[in-house]
Parts: sequence; C-alpha cells; structure tokens
Amino acid sequence: MRFKRLIGAATMAASLSLGIIGATMPAASAAPAAPAAAAAPARAAAPAHPAGTTAIQKPNIKWNACASGTTTTWVTLIEIELSGGAVLTNCYGYTGTWKFSNQSYYVTHFCAGNNKGTFSYTVNGTTHSFSFGPGTNKNLGTGPNKPKSLTITGWSGSDRCTV
Repeated sequence: MRFKRLIGAATMAASLSLGIIGATMPAASAAPAAPAAAAAPARAAAPAHPAGTTAIQKPNIKWNACASGTTTTWVTLIEIELSGGAVLTNCYGYTGTWKFSNQSYYVTHFCAGNNKGTFSYTVNGTTHSFSFGPGTNKNLGTGPNKPKSLTITGWSGSDRCTV
C-alpha cells in the first residue's frame, strides 16, 4: 500500500512539473475568449468591432488607417500634416488610452462612431478635452489642434462615421 502511494505521489509530481495537468485543461478555462474581430487588418478599412457591453473588450486601443469612402463604428480622426498639408484619416477601436506622440499633425474633425470616452488636444500649448458618446461628431476647425490622448471606455449601438 505504501509503495502505491509513493508511485502515485511521484506520478503527480512528474505531471505537475511537465505541465500535463495544465495541458489537459479545456482552452476556454485557461484564457478568455477573443472577440470576433480580434485584430484590425493592416492598412485596410477598419472593421466594425463587436457592439454592446457583453463583448470582450481589449485593454488596448487598436489603430488603423481608414480607407476613403467607407463607414466604420470606430473613432475617426481627420488629421492634417503641419509641414506638407497631407490629409490622413485614422480610426481607433476597442478600449484603453492612445497617447499621441507625433506632434507634426493637427486634428480637424472627430467622430466617435459607437464609442464612448474622452479626447484631449492642445491649442497653442493649452490643453482642451471633451467627453464623447456614440454619435458624437465635432468639427475642431483648422487651428493647430494637436492631438494629445484618446481614451475609449466602451461602445454600444451602431452609430457610424463616414470616411
């Protein structure tokens, strides 16, 4: 009897050290499920992310260049390069905070899509910010509105931005 317990204990110790028990656990219990649109395709139109509060929300914002002529549920910013005047349309989705480090662009237009959160920007060194919810659409003008940070706390509904 003592020999059986010794063999059982050795087998259990070997299983634990080799990770056999963890490998036999169902994958669903080991990690949370990924949302339907887990990652945005590079340089393509931003996909609509899952709507509603039951969707699994990522801890970090995803960024994507938005293709002209599309609509999206993502936050959309129209940015203009200060030195050359190139116009860019960028989309941001999921949850978290995006800090803008490149200050060679300014934002002329903000569209929230179906997202909620806060956006801050500076004008001549003074910080301005506003809270937004689904459907928020703001023309920020042509001044030097340099983006500072975008925080998305969630999303709901089906409001969209047209690029």
